[in-house]
Amino acid sequence: MSAIRRSAVLRGAATALAATALAACGAQGSSSQPVATVAPAAPAKRPATLLLSNDWTSPDRRKIIEAWVARANRVYPHIKTDLADNADTQEKIIAQFAADQQGDLVMVDQHLIPVLGPKNVLEDISSTMATLRFDFNSVYDIANITSFAGKRHGILVQLNSNVWVYNKNIFQQFGVAEPTAAWTWNDHVEAARKLSKPDEGRWGMNVRADMYPWFWQAGVDYLTPDGKKTLYDSGPARAVWQHVVEIVTRHRAAPSNLENTAKMPTFQNGGLATTAQSSPGLPLTKQIDGKFVWEIMPTPKHPSSGKPPALVVTGHNWAITKRATQRGNLTESAQVLIELYDKEVQVLYNNGTLAPGSTPILKSVASSADALKPPPQNAKVILDQIPTGRNYDKIVGFLDMHRVIGPELNKALDGLQSANDTAAAVQQLGDAALVNAAR
Repeated sequence: MSAIRRSAVLRGAATALAATALAACGAQGSSSQPVATVAPAAPAKRPATLLLSNDWTSPDRRKIIEAWVARANRVYPHIKTDLADNADTQEKIIAQFAADQQGDLVMVDQHLIPVLGPKNVLEDISSTMATLRFDFNSVYDIANITSFAGKRHGILVQLNSNVWVYNKNIFQQFGVAEPTAAWTWNDHVEAARKLSKPDEGRWGMNVRADMYPWFWQAGVDYLTPDGKKTLYDSGPARAVWQHVVEIVTRHRAAPSNLENTAKMPTFQNGGLATTAQSSPGLPLTKQIDGKFVWEIMPTPKHPSSGKPPALVVTGHNWAITKRATQRGNLTESAQVLIELYDKEVQVLYNNGTLAPGSTPILKSVASSADALKPPPQNAKVILDQIPTGRNYDKIVGFLDMHRVIGPELNKALDGLQSANDTAAAVQQLGDAALVNAAR
């Protein structure tokens, strides 16, 4: 072996001398052959191992995450990715960050953004993504999820654009005019009243604890500007509570809590003529299984507020953490993250065999002819309502506050307390929840 190395060295030395002589001749103006130049070898890519803390653990969603990771590993073979399930509670995730055990990339629950943002544990990725020439205009964004205090830490992985859907067959069967863009809350309730047959287990609409769009559309504040107290028991808020409760108790246009429990009506089984759905598409068509034709309806407006008919537009993001930077993995984390938005991965959101419950994040895929092909005919409404929609408030303890609404609203829907009593109880319990929220 030593002889082989010695001869190789000698050959190398001879080659170097010849090259030197040739260069010298050229320098003297000789008419020799042009000298071939060899570019310096690219520096070796530093091996890196990234921990990805993932919330998309249901089978369909995980398949998309696994496809993304597989693509990233192909594109960047020097980057190893360890995919792990995120902690199962907000308290555990907060503790994970406190112990510096979080991943380089973390799918951060949106309601943890106001908790983690002030702790300076999420990396500002704007300059890194600019260096990698990522075009943020190519993807959908919800600023209060992907940024904190004006600094971007991530990109959406999940986008839920809520829209109202309706059962065309039921409207036609009972001679009720189908929804139009001119519909107000009152038009919706009146149509739902005509379509309701409680004895047959069918109602025209439903009422859920997700009350926020009613307040948005009415132009009513339910939180103080600092987000530390609720305003559910104000005069304007009481009017919203009254309208929603009377959909059930007065108009019989939606099931009560007891009726929901006993009859379990759903849109898919024909028990609800209209309902709000998150990013509906081919999976909903498959669930309906030919029982009826469904369509997307324009969101009814408040009769007098002049506010846009905003519904919830929400989601989750993959964020890059400060830990990635501390480990020297910031660029690698950004490179891996970018691969999630390659068309190869994004088309899986709409391929029909998976039901991720999300609109594709890449705009070109979300708006493609394949994504918008009927049914429904009005699929584009899902995208059109994104700019006018609103996300949940980013305050510490939002989910804790939200959890008190359902039980109190159900009491009113079952006739056990008035709408005003519900407003007072939700404000009292909501304020307590905000004070005691995990931080």
